[in-house]
Amino acid sequence: MRKLASVQRVVEINEIPGADRIVCIQVLGWWCVTQKSNNFKVNDLVVYLEIDSMVPYADWSSFLFETPSGRQKIRTRKFKGQVSQGLILPIDILKDEIDPEAIVEGLDVTELLEIEKYEPNIPANLQGVIKSTFPSWIPKTDEERIQSWPWILNELKGRVLVGTEKLDGSSMTTYIKDGEFGVCSRNLDLKESEGNSFWKMARELDLENKLKSVGQNIAIQGELVGPGVQGNKYHLETLTFRAFNAFDIDLHQHLGHKELEDLCVKLDIPLAPMLALIEVDDIVTVDYLVKLVSQCTSALNTKTPIEGMVFRPLTPMIHPKYGRVSFKVINPEFLLKYGE
Repeated sequence: MRKLASVQRVVEINEIPGADRIVCIQVLGWWCVTQKSNNFKVNDLVVYLEIDSMVPYADWSSFLFETPSGRQKIRTRKFKGQVSQGLILPIDILKDEIDPEAIVEGLDVTELLEIEKYEPNIPANLQGVIKSTFPSWIPKTDEERIQSWPWILNELKGRVLVGTEKLDGSSMTTYIKDGEFGVCSRNLDLKESEGNSFWKMARELDLENKLKSVGQNIAIQGELVGPGVQGNKYHLETLTFRAFNAFDIDLHQHLGHKELEDLCVKLDIPLAPMLALIEVDDIVTVDYLVKLVSQCTSALNTKTPIEGMVFRPLTPMIHPKYGRVSFKVINPEFLLKYGE
């Protein structure tokens, strides 16, 4: 589960050219602009709120609000040319909420501070008719951001990473299990219904027959983009599906990149664009990957900045604590342009 609010340690503090009252502070792999008057120091424990956090009105958050009601969304912003992603708060805001001895680095305080995750409104063409909740035997698609997982790069040194474009659409999963074909949105298994874009795409690509031809229980996951989806930022004329995962339901494991590629070529299923192959060394840092992504435009429309990339080892890697190694790098320029 994503830690929207957590206790973290200040890694670095940098001055911002031309700025007298603000500084840039690093926690984990994130850079945040904050007031100098907070007097944060390197190694201080702080409360860090990630972007997409929906913050309630409280004494510790009142400076974010014009009126004491509703919630405020933490967004990517830019101050004096410096990108800021998240909100850093003094650790003292927890003093009346939790035993001081329990306040340790990495502590998840999302529920304690009543933080919720921002969820965009779902248009009617993507809502559909609910069959059930999302199948428990298929992992949902939600990679960790590299800024929250910076240490993984040390464990990946010497390995080759595949970077595929993260498309700004709506997550779509199709599956065959014991002869039953299903189509899912991010959170729901949907009945086939008129006007539903997920089922329309599944029928256009003949995914039921294609998955049945594999001869095993399998799921294909990808992104639905185009008219009626996330504002159609790629200016596509028709709906498009791009696969980024294949999951063996019986073995409960993802196929590697080459296996996914071979399967999609065999079944004539469009793949998410592959944009990078990188061997991890000392140069490949969080900042390096963010800069790389921020310089790219979308393979679907070169006039649209890329939302980001998803990176996975070319040879699959399973971490003993966190499972499959797969992370995303989001383009801050995309977030700034579209106000996300």
